[in-house]
Amino acid sequence: MGELTIEVRDRVGQVGVRAEPGDAATQSMLREALGAPLPLGAGTWHRAGERDLLWLGPDEWLVAGGDPELASALADELERRSSATPVTAVDLSAARVVVDLAGAGVGDVLARGCSLDLHPRAFGRDRCAQTMLAQAEVVLQRRDADDLLAVRLYVRRSFLPYVSAWLADAAAAC
Repeated sequence: MGELTIEVRDRVGQVGVRAEPGDAATQSMLREALGAPLPLGAGTWHRAGERDLLWLGPDEWLVAGGDPELASALADELERRSSATPVTAVDLSAARVVVDLAGAGVGDVLARGCSLDLHPRAFGRDRCAQTMLAQAEVVLQRRDADDLLAVRLYVRRSFLPYVSAWLADAAAAC
């Protein structure tokens, strides 16, 4: 197995957004506030400045990146702007920790506890999914850079010790 790096990032802003995807006024307001439209394709994500916009469900997105203190302000701004459109925004920065994995061994390690087919043909660099890793619910985001396989996991803070120990065990077994 090749070199695998695992980095825990405790301070990543995260805002959960619920909105009606088919409402043009809502999508216009969100595009203006976020600087880019929300992805409408199932399991896709894209960059908007320093933030990643992840599709989590038909009416659910995660806006991730930047300073956690700014996430609270973004959630407040989205709620304020939503007076004419049905949008709910919640600061989730304190609820989840980000775990970045990179290197040739990422696929082998994750395959030990994740049922998703992470091969680039099935789950390319613009893909994300809510899934299980071992027995922990995570949001998995494929973030390849050039030819380097890279994945970001959004893990509930209370599950971080378990997920960290599981990743160490899985990496050692590969």
